Amino acid sequence: MGSMHRSAAVVVLVVLAVCATVTPSHAAPSCDVSSYPSLQGRDLSGCDLSGLDLHGANLRGANLSGATLVQTLLYGANLNGANLNGAMLGGVDLIGARLRRATLIGVDMTAAELRRADFTGADLSSSDLHDSNLYGAILSQANLSHTSLDYTLTTKVRIAGTLWNDTTCPDHTNSDQDGGTCVGHLT
Repeated sequence: MGSMHRSAAVVVLVVLAVCATVTPSHAAPSCDVSSYPSLQGRDLSGCDLSGLDLHGANLRGANLSGATLVQTLLYGANLNGANLNGAMLGGVDLIGARLRRATLIGVDMTAAELRRADFTGADLSSSDLHDSNLYGAILSQANLSHTSLDYTLTTKVRIAGTLWNDTTCPDHTNSDQDGGTCVGHLT
């Protein structure tokens, strides 16, 4: 029986070795950000980048969908055209960041620092921005449908062409009951 156990062990080891060398057809994204600040077009979907200092990073066109970036420093970063759908961005620092035409659908950005961030043409629909600071941010032509801006500081925000639809305004009113806009209800 001893040789039978050895034979079975050899078979198991061979199977494990073969499985370890097989490359899946769709490899999981690498969460390695050692090439910072040049992260343009990287697939960082689902990665936990919480608390990292990525200020000024070039994340243009990157895929950060489902990523966790809680308390991450991204001030001055270029996220133009990036996909952040479903990302967790609570307490993130995006001061002065560029997020033109980025998709941020269903994003949690509670208590985020978004001062002077440029969200021109970005899709922020179904996102939660309550308790955030949007002082001086650009939301021109942004989609804020079904988004919560409850308790959000919106002083000096630029909003030309912003899409409001069932948006919770900073003063706790709803854009649909406010003439289809949060203008006049910003704080």
